[in-house]
Amino acid sequence: MNLLSKAGLWALLLLLMCSGVASAAASTVTDDNGRVIITGSSDGTKVTLSLEYADLTADFTGFNLELEVPAPLDALSGKFESGNPAIQLSAADNYDTTVGLYKLIILNPALSASPQGRSGKIGDVTFRFKVEQSAQELAFLVKTVRVYGGGEQLIHKRNERYALPQPDTTKPIVAAQPAGGTYGETQTVTLTLDDNDPAAEIHYTLDGETPTASSLLYTSPLTIDRSTTLQFIGIDTAGNQSDVAAELYDIDMTGPTVTEAKLQDEKTLTVAFDEAVDAVITDVTSGHFQLHTGDSSQTAVEIESVTLNADKSVATLTMAAALEKHVHYKLTVQGVRDLLGNAMADTYATTLTMKDTPPVNQAALFLEQSADIIEPGDEFKVIIKADANDVYGFDISLTYDPAFAQLIDAPIVHSDFGAEGTASLLFNDDKAGTLRIIGTRLGAESGVSGRVGLVELNFKAQDKDGMSGFVITTDSQLADSRPIVQSLPTAVSGGIAIADPDVGGGGLAVNDLVLVARAFGKSAGDSGYLESVDMNKDGKINIIDIAYVAYKLLK
Repeated sequence: MNLLSKAGLWALLLLLMCSGVASAAASTVTDDNGRVIITGSSDGTKVTLSLEYADLTADFTGFNLELEVPAPLDALSGKFESGNPAIQLSAADNYDTTVGLYKLIILNPALSASPQGRSGKIGDVTFRFKVEQSAQELAFLVKTVRVYGGGEQLIHKRNERYALPQPDTTKPIVAAQPAGGTYGETQTVTLTLDDNDPAAEIHYTLDGETPTASSLLYTSPLTIDRSTTLQFIGIDTAGNQSDVAAELYDIDMTGPTVTEAKLQDEKTLTVAFDEAVDAVITDVTSGHFQLHTGDSSQTAVEIESVTLNADKSVATLTMAAALEKHVHYKLTVQGVRDLLGNAMADTYATTLTMKDTPPVNQAALFLEQSADIIEPGDEFKVIIKADANDVYGFDISLTYDPAFAQLIDAPIVHSDFGAEGTASLLFNDDKAGTLRIIGTRLGAESGVSGRVGLVELNFKAQDKDGMSGFVITTDSQLADSRPIVQSLPTAVSGGIAIADPDVGGGGLAVNDLVLVARAFGKSAGDSGYLESVDMNKDGKINIIDIAYVAYKLLK
């Protein structure tokens, strides 16, 4: 540095020490003659302030900064670096030892001889954290900032505050409008994102896959014209990702269809649909239902009322007068709409005939089990049997509690009914404790009769003390070879007790027998009654419970 430039530098330093006080708060210092832009970043060990000038009224020729450094940072570690050699060679910093104060001056006649333009990068000032200090909210006080251009002072600001931006850890929040649901027409879905980052993006999928940053980018509203699961996430530039949002759109543009029309008695018939329908059909003047005689006269039958069941899927039509037996009637159903307004695509027509009422047939079913009491973890068998004539097919629903019993094998056709695959077929569906079993004989002229087995079920007791109950529900049916359906008049119940004879723990011994014997005569609700010593779970401690534990001891 030549003598002239040194003299100029010290003259400027003297001038800078005589500063007044002003107040402002911005990361961009703005003046009529231009701007100074300060941006900051931290990597956890150091903080870097980047300095730029912009829109000056003359070419940049000098700069001065006095910065009050926040306590977690070491002001003396401040170091200025510029990628511009002319600026770097003209810079001097950290020449003041005042605690917490950093000073930078850039001034050299060479800058005037080498114009730096009216917008550009000055350089970076880096501060290191003090020992045992770490990144946190940091606020700098820019006590003085001066910018020179063309040899003149263009900008002079004091006491400007600059807060270092904190790391963005906030997850975006995403939403869809309209939300998922059942709709009767194509939906236009708008996705929204709430985040403090204007550059945050939404990515989505329509194929059931979980969305990621590489999934489809949302740029405009989506057209959903079929049943679809829409999943989407928001991701900001800091890498924060929202929770995955999922909306199921059920686009139903298909009208209802009739699944069954059936005469119930001489004045009543029912019409079942495959979905809930609009209650407007209960208006008998709506013309949705018409009933005529099937002969050439096509005489209309007056429908007195139409009602819907609870789930609106079955309509009951009541006639004003009794229908005649052995007369064919033509039923027409048209224009019925579902709850979304979709109308039947086609008119439904069928012929119904009122016949003599057949006698009600009732099925006799019962349960047979391999034991009355079992231990947790034991396997056991339940056989469903019938007491009837000419059993050719069956549709049986059995409920059980999965908390007490686990079905370990597929149901097996009982040998009484016929060998599966050659003399019979069996189908089943097990859903959370509700087992439906359908079976039929093959090719035979008649069914089986008497007290016969139909199905064998293999279970395993869960590791739980209690009563494992089984119920054949009233929707179960038998069919004979004619075929006439026989219904089950009442539910059939059965159960098997799950009990551990080692009631005292530590292994089965005579003390367990004593514990049961001491409770002899107690009933549920009595003081001293314990369900754990009630082996057969009948609510009373009697000789059966004592005998069972004794039997286990002798084995």
